[in-house]
Amino acid sequence: MATIDDMLFQAEILLDRAELQAALSLFDSILAIDARNAAARYGRGRVFFHANQYDTAHAEFSETLNLAPGDPDVLWYLADTATHLNAHEDACAAYDLIVAQVPQEPLIYIRRGYSLYYQGEIERALEDFRHARQLAPQDVDAIFAVGIAEYELDHYDDVISTMDAVITLAPQFALAYAYRGIALHYQNDTNRALADCRRALTLENELSTGYFFRALILTDGEDHQAAIVDLNQTIRCGLRTPHVYQARGYNYAAIGDTQRALADLNMAIEIDPSFMHAYITRAEVYEHIGERALARADRKMIAKLEATQE
Repeated sequence: MATIDDMLFQAEILLDRAELQAALSLFDSILAIDARNAAARYGRGRVFFHANQYDTAHAEFSETLNLAPGDPDVLWYLADTATHLNAHEDACAAYDLIVAQVPQEPLIYIRRGYSLYYQGEIERALEDFRHARQLAPQDVDAIFAVGIAEYELDHYDDVISTMDAVITLAPQFALAYAYRGIALHYQNDTNRALADCRRALTLENELSTGYFFRALILTDGEDHQAAIVDLNQTIRCGLRTPHVYQARGYNYAAIGDTQRALADLNMAIEIDPSFMHAYITRAEVYEHIGERALARADRKMIAKLEATQE
């Protein structure tokens, strides 16, 4: 008769082969014998994780930690699962525990930094990204992460310098050109900005961020038709944020296509009812077409949003 260790070994082989149902069945058999077997519980968690069933995976990893407190492998999976669930605060808590065990691992700081970044804690994220870069000065992912946090903080000179470093180490890193390009634009170097966006899209022609950043540059240059083309590409490539729809709505309004402008601005607000820029643009469109009551309603909403941000 097979021992529990034999069963665990076989279950791990099945999991490596992505035979998830067979692996799950074997892990369940182990738990029927030993309900407190942490390895089997951890195995179940990984089965559900690889099946993209993140709620169940999170519960399994949490239970595993009750059986094997502080296990760093389980904490990694717990943090990754929380990230997939957009539970970034929970992910940070798990990464904190990992950092306490292995404080010299750069990847932990990158991952925790992104969890902070997605919570809007950009300055704390930048601290983590910079620490990762100090630990691994040639790590392109760490350097790039520093750059995107600098971008969110409007530190455009720093973004340019940081993305220069990324491109030196990884000349095919398309996103680095896109971020350097938009930073150059905000430093009034639009020709180089457009060249960087073109380079980004040459390297990766489905790069939604590259199309979006170039659309912003074209919008500021009042080339509204070209901006709309790039925003269409942005959406086609999968980037469907309120910022994208607001930008396209603004450009439609600029060429007099109020119907499409309002459709996009409505979409931006549907995605994020607190996105102030969409209300500002929509109020201007309503005012332009004589819908003053609707414009006033949007301006009241803008005032309310401004009050909550003070």
